[in-house]
Amino acid sequence: MSPAKWISVVIIAVLFLATYLILDNSKTLYRTLPGNLDLTMPAQGQTNATLLPWKTFSSDVGHFRVDLPVEPEHATEDSLDKKSHKKRKYEMFVSQQDDGTIFMISLVKFPPDSSEPNEQTLKALVDDTVAADPKNKLESQNNGTFLNNPAKDFEIVNEQFHFRIKAFIANKTLYILTYVSPLGSYDPKAFDQFTNSFQLTQ
Repeated sequence: MSPAKWISVVIIAVLFLATYLILDNSKTLYRTLPGNLDLTMPAQGQTNATLLPWKTFSSDVGHFRVDLPVEPEHATEDSLDKKSHKKRKYEMFVSQQDDGTIFMISLVKFPPDSSEPNEQTLKALVDDTVAADPKNKLESQNNGTFLNNPAKDFEIVNEQFHFRIKAFIANKTLYILTYVSPLGSYDPKAFDQFTNSFQLTQ
């Protein structure tokens, strides 16, 4: 893997997986990430909208379906939480457009006998995602519901990337829907199409 591609993978992993929930296990998770992610700036005048239409992707593992511009790559990891000594399962689905924009679905599955994740889990996700990089700036955050489940929307920018995240909890699983674009190429319509198409299948 080229250094540029490896840096892109680490950026994504640090910002969205090295959080309060999975910080202790992030090093092993790096090895399972897709290896061909390469965030590059789009050609002048190119926007995400020019890459539509999208196709519907269904996951039996994640029990969801969603519209994506490119067939996603899948990474998975089973790790033991160092505090609770209980196993957690991590799933990641990553779809990357030619312009460098990434659409990612991350899942953290809690064991049946663990405590129920709640709104504090969502708050911790925001706080630790922002803290993952000193250059991160929290642009906005909102509490609400998504598919009738507790949810939080938040937006982060740094010197290179624009992140828009919708996180929610359902069936003892934390779902993180992440949109990443090179700075200056953010397309809110693409984020809306991504999140509005997302449906749980069980």
